[in-house]
Amino acid sequence: MISHLEFKLKIFFYFLLIFLFSCDNDDNNDYINSDFIVNVGSYYYNPQHLEIELGQSVRWINSSGFHDVEITSGPISFYLDACSGSCVIGAYTFNQLGTYNYICSISNHAQQGMIGSITVVENIDN
Repeated sequence: MISHLEFKLKIFFYFLLIFLFSCDNDDNNDYINSDFIVNVGSYYYNPQHLEIELGQSVRWINSSGFHDVEITSGPISFYLDACSGSCVIGAYTFNQLGTYNYICSISNHAQQGMIGSITVVENIDN
């Protein structure tokens, strides 16, 4: 027969396993199939400038610090919420031609050089 302590330990480990597996299941699965990745860190986006085709997507992955992505000019404006540390800031699929300039709007990050651009062109295969 299982003692009261053994029962509590089994319940504890059961919930611990559920917690650990749920932490691995992030909400960023929509971003897994992005065509391009922009690495984000202390005052940089890398690559800083991208040329992509119409319909392709970009994912911004933060490695350190607290950063966001704010489009400052382009065919469409959008904002990706800031996150801290190792995280996915967000992703976007570009469905309009043109050049999108963006910055990190946190504090003075843009003034420190945290700016970038994405130019969306017609599909090269066409």
